[in-house]
Amino acid sequence: MSSPVVAELAWALTRAGHPTMRFDYRGVGASRGTSRHPAGSLAIGDLRDEVADLLSVCEHLLATTGMG
Repeated sequence: MSSPVVAELAWALTRAGHPTMRFDYRGVGASRGTSRHPAGSLAIGDLRDEVADLLSVCEHLLATTGMG
């Protein structure tokens, strides 16, 4: 999320009139919460928390930009 490339892309999209949001999944970076996955061991079949985080971010972005 703090990568200069990601930050610049988000800034360019915002300047072009597109809403953007950068976020960390729970337990990553400065995000609140705790990941259920030990560092480096993410099982593809068990992404419920990550999917829930992404859906929450999408809902928040739609609600706060009037696009929802």
